[in-house]
Amino acid sequence: MMQELLLALLGYDGPIFQLKAEQRFEVCDGIFTERERVMLERVLETATCYSKLMIFCRDNTRGQGRYRAALASALLEATKRYREGVVSLESELLANPQLTPTHLHTTLHLYTPALVTLRDMIDEVSQLGVRGCRLLGVLHRHTEQAVLDNRTLMNSVEQSVHAVLYDQLLQWLLYGALMDPYSEFFLRNKQSPTEAGGESEEQGGKGSAASSVELVTELLPSHLPAVLAHKLLFVGQAVREFDANKHDGSAGRLLEDNEDLFVEQLTALAEAESFSLLRLTQTVDNITATVSKHLCSVVVRGGIVAALDDLKGVMLLGRGELYHTFLEVAAPMLDAPVNTTTNACALFQSSGQLVQVGEDLLERFTVCCSVDAVEHLPAVVKDTYGHANTGWSSLHLEYSTGTVLQQLLCTAGVQRQYNELFSFLLCVKRAQQKLHRCWLRHNISIARAASEERAVWSLRHHMTLLLDGLQYYLQVDVLECEHYRLVSSINSCEDYQQLQGLIASYLSSLSCRCYLRHKLVSKCFSLIFSLCHRFCQFLQEKEDEPATEPESQTSQPSLSELESEFESASSRLFLVLCSLQQLPGQQHTASLLARLDYNYHYRNKQRRTLHAIVGEDE
Repeated sequence: MMQELLLALLGYDGPIFQLKAEQRFEVCDGIFTERERVMLERVLETATCYSKLMIFCRDNTRGQGRYRAALASALLEATKRYREGVVSLESELLANPQLTPTHLHTTLHLYTPALVTLRDMIDEVSQLGVRGCRLLGVLHRHTEQAVLDNRTLMNSVEQSVHAVLYDQLLQWLLYGALMDPYSEFFLRNKQSPTEAGGESEEQGGKGSAASSVELVTELLPSHLPAVLAHKLLFVGQAVREFDANKHDGSAGRLLEDNEDLFVEQLTALAEAESFSLLRLTQTVDNITATVSKHLCSVVVRGGIVAALDDLKGVMLLGRGELYHTFLEVAAPMLDAPVNTTTNACALFQSSGQLVQVGEDLLERFTVCCSVDAVEHLPAVVKDTYGHANTGWSSLHLEYSTGTVLQQLLCTAGVQRQYNELFSFLLCVKRAQQKLHRCWLRHNISIARAASEERAVWSLRHHMTLLLDGLQYYLQVDVLECEHYRLVSSINSCEDYQQLQGLIASYLSSLSCRCYLRHKLVSKCFSLIFSLCHRFCQFLQEKEDEPATEPESQTSQPSLSELESEFESASSRLFLVLCSLQQLPGQQHTASLLARLDYNYHYRNKQRRTLHAIVGEDE
């Protein structure tokens, strides 16, 4: 009986002590007295704990992932002293066959708390199906709850499993490689739709140079903060991209100078007695700071200021002569509904050649007409074009550098923000240029009646003054000032992540100062732009009439209606801006008011309106 009890303590059942449901050892009925049965059941509690641990180790040694395999190996090591204790009891039993179950219980009682702690941990893992990096969160929580000797044992088990994480971090941080054959790491290669149904070329390797990596929050251990995970994502992605592209050998120099130091720091973490989030965070911060500083110097040397100048010149309409020509050349095609034959890129290239814009600059920009682009237009542009599905509403630009700046300036988010600004600025430019073109056609056409001319050209003059003031504000007070601040900050910047923040802040500030997110101002802008287009259309229809035809009865009311609507819209814009000016942080609104109301026209008009209302009340 005692020999079979020792075998049960090692996880082997027999005719007396049988392994029943739920992997529990039970005493066979009808053999022992009640007192003996109670004592044997206490001993078998320890046997049940050990048996569950061994079954878990047997099932997870192979094919269940690196983390479960590491946990199984750590459990075998953690129960080594227990097995040695059972072997020692067997030696005692051979020397003294009169030993009782009470002696076994007393001897093995020292190991029972540790076995119970490990059993509770693997029960949670098995019941919840925890695998991969998520295992670390469960392990860490049980380790924090353990005390005394159990805490030391759990620290050892936790560090053994964390060794897999440290190995993956070393490969990712230093070489940009994802060594993850079982898809257990919380960083994963993004797959294109064509690759979604199959495996990548190199499972767990570097993948293609253009591949990007995403954070899988479901696999992130609960004790690792998301901020730390994003730092890990940034470093590995940067090393992967720059190493793959071999830009001036920059990534190689980075690894040569710092690889030994980083390997030593990560190895020290793996060899420590217990897991330390503080030391891991400090190590990642050191690596991040080194990589970020190096990348910043590479990007600055790579010509980020020149690239930002190009973006300002093309996507922010800084090259006025280019768009003056483009609007003239592309108008016949883009005024029509967009279709598959619309080739705006060829028109853009030819416009650039007409004004002698460098071919190297034009090659970096691609002009596209896509119906899908309408979804990303700011509200002010959507309201201006309305439901008209013309080429102007579907026009957008794509920028590509093919250099180290690709990951900084050519991401989807940055390009989307630039295109929002581009569509708004182009909308302003179109309305302004159409008004100027009307004046130019007037100077070379046969003059009409003086009374009619005064009303028409007075309205055009008011519209032109408002748009010219808005355009000056946008190009000088907003774009030039913000660009100058950005370039000054870049010249003193030594951190790549700070550089990313500067560009994000720059684009956000431009959107704010252009009022793209302010519904009331955007509504006023779109109404004014629409009225300018309607006015130009009105003049075009008048010019198409025969010179000898008498004035129709409906033309003058149309002009009066346009004038009334424009006065109402411009006054509403002035009132909204005056209200905004009273809020904190609205210095740019004061600048816009100074441009639009430089001669106090709107302010005096508002004062006269108030006096008239007061006079009526009296």
